[in-house]
Amino acid sequence: MLVTPSPVFVETPRLILRGAQRGDDEFFLELFNDAAFMRENTDQLRSLEAVRAYLDWAVRYRAQRGFGAFVIVDRARGNPLGLCTVVWQRELGDEHIGYSLLERYRGEGRAFEAASALLEASWARGARRMFGIVRPENAISHHLLGKLGMTFQREGVVDGRTFAWYRRERPALLAAGSPWL
Repeated sequence: MLVTPSPVFVETPRLILRGAQRGDDEFFLELFNDAAFMRENTDQLRSLEAVRAYLDWAVRYRAQRGFGAFVIVDRARGNPLGLCTVVWQRELGDEHIGYSLLERYRGEGRAFEAASALLEASWARGARRMFGIVRPENAISHHLLGKLGMTFQREGVVDGRTFAWYRRERPALLAAGSPWL
């Protein structure tokens, strides 16, 4: 799947995070209909039209806030692997980080690598804290949020579904020379 690239936002040794865009519609349709994505997320976009509306929103959101939805791209092959986001969550009253990879790309540390890079970029742009929300039964994401330095706060409801809410405050001193920026 070839997509005209939007500007690269963050790079890591294995990944590129670039802004989601309208040309990503087929990839997002596959991702949003992935069985694990549907279990873990409240976004239920089953049609190409719904995905295109989401991507239009994502482009507007990023233009307004400078952050939003980013496609995780394999640096060596150039193919999209998943999604990593930093967006405002009304139930939290703050931003939260989210991530999802297509099933065939899970289990190799890419979600942690992408989320770590986006978290570092969030601190660099002045975020004061970051939340992560995860379904109570998703042990892998609980572990990943812990690796990101987040701590469990409580369970809460988002769009009628129960989630575990994690939080991390901005580090007092950002390490100079972050490997992700």
